[in-house]
Amino acid sequence: MILQEILKKCEQALSDHKVYWDKHNKFLSWLSDMKDQANDLKEVSGTRNQVEAKLASVRGLVSSRSANLANLNAVIESGEKLYPTTGNEGREIIRAQIQELQSAFDSFYDDLGCIEREMNGKLTRWSGFEESKNKLKSWLADLEKEMPREIELKATLDEKRAQLQKYRSTLHDILAHQQDVIELRDKGSQLPEGAEDAVKLAESLSEKHQALLQKAQEFVEQYEGIVCNHQQYVKAVQDTTEWIDGTHSTVIMWSDENQERINLHANLEKLKVHNLY
Repeated sequence: MILQEILKKCEQALSDHKVYWDKHNKFLSWLSDMKDQANDLKEVSGTRNQVEAKLASVRGLVSSRSANLANLNAVIESGEKLYPTTGNEGREIIRAQIQELQSAFDSFYDDLGCIEREMNGKLTRWSGFEESKNKLKSWLADLEKEMPREIELKATLDEKRAQLQKYRSTLHDILAHQQDVIELRDKGSQLPEGAEDAVKLAESLSEKHQALLQKAQEFVEQYEGIVCNHQQYVKAVQDTTEWIDGTHSTVIMWSDENQERINLHANLEKLKVHNLY
């Protein structure tokens, strides 16, 4: 009877050990597969959609931690169940196996957390790039519509001055957006590999900005010349008008007949000298 009980206990211990070993190996195999999947996701490259797809996969793995922790605990429980029927050396082996599994499990999810944070950082940079790109692209499109191919000529000096101020304001606005162009190119350079199209777009917007800047500078320079020439013309007209008015008054004064004979002769000579007679 005693031998039967001993045999039964041995069979149960063997069965329990087999259950533990199956669970241990199954969990170890699962963990190895998960590590392979994580390694495939480590390379954070490609377009924004590709990075988002990888991040979704990583988050799916992260969200499985609770369920897989229950599986790990089941392995631990099955291993600890063997302690009463296992010698000291065997218990140490099982304890070491359990500790190794726990460490590998925690390390795996720590690595997943790092990958998730890195991908979130990449997406943040993508979002920053997209926001800056859309803002700059919209502004450039509006400016291209507003700026004519050729300068707009005006009739009066005041209108020309107003037009010059308008072109100067446009030039100032373009110069103010130069920092936005620099920031967009910097953000493009920080994107992951595989974002070449985004970088090319940033360069294209930079070239558009430069072309509009050059055009605005030319408009300002041309209109400064136009305004300057008109101002010189107005000044010349004013000077001539003042000279004519002054000369006319002088002629009237010199031609006054109600003067003495000597003064009349003197005034006549003055008129001849100034070619006014």
